[in-house]
Amino acid sequence: MHGLLRRLFAPRWQHPDPEVRRQALQRLNPEQAEQRQALQSLTQDSDSQIRLAALLALDDCVGLVNAYPHHQQEETWFNAVCQRLSGREGHTDLNQRQTLVEQIEEPRVLSAVAFQGTTLIYVWSH
Repeated sequence: MHGLLRRLFAPRWQHPDPEVRRQALQRLNPEQAEQRQALQSLTQDSDSQIRLAALLALDDCVGLVNAYPHHQQEETWFNAVCQRLSGREGHTDLNQRQTLVEQIEEPRVLSAVAFQGTTLIYVWSH
């Protein structure tokens, strides 16, 4: 009975079904403190795509780069890391992106960021 009540009254982002959590995540606003906390909780979700979506919603480039080594084989994570580090997506400033790129060891990411991130290349070369 307790499980049924929890399922009925718990926030949708805590639902046992990953698809329900994914849908709920899309409606969370990181500008609202309570919803931001929910998003931060979802960065530890058991589903890697929910973790990724929460990190992107929070615009947490540091968290994204720190979690990436566990998800290197997932194309969605690769694309997200490259887009954030190159500055094509998100609002992470250039200095922080440069610092994060220095932590990356995977040649594939470094090549993609170098190709996409002309701003980073310009700064490195001068």
